[in-house]
Amino acid sequence: MHSWCEVKYLASKVSFTAPWNGGTIHAEADTPEELAKIVEELRQVVKLGIEKASMTADAQEPQSDYPQIPAASGCSDSLRKLLASPWGKKEPRTESELTLAMRANALHFGHGTISGLLTSMTKRGELRRLKKSGSYAYVLSREPAQSDEISATVSN
Repeated sequence: MHSWCEVKYLASKVSFTAPWNGGTIHAEADTPEELAKIVEELRQVVKLGIEKASMTADAQEPQSDYPQIPAASGCSDSLRKLLASPWGKKEPRTESELTLAMRANALHFGHGTISGLLTSMTKRGELRRLKKSGSYAYVLSREPAQSDEISATVSN
């Protein structure tokens, strides 16, 4: 028997206990066959729940639509690159959309980091914040400079 589940033969019942969604599930039946049927039904519920969650995530935004972020040097750089991409220009993007796009690129930043940077970048004038379905969404307020170097002309 696995260390994570327990089957007991009681006086006239068979019971099953195992971890379940962060807690514990307990099932009882009169025979081992009935218990096996209950456990199989629970497995089907879990399977359907995973498929439903997968379909919900797919309906929100397919991962393949997220842009690839080449060589981002941090969270703010990642946000700039996402919003400068065709995906980011197509429509204003919410914090959750930006977070999902970064995760699709294996970039995992905390909620506070992302929301704080979106706020400070908006205050600096790099981003514009718009309303989208009751949430804030962000667009670049200006195109990123082609070069960070300051060009100066010298006259003789």
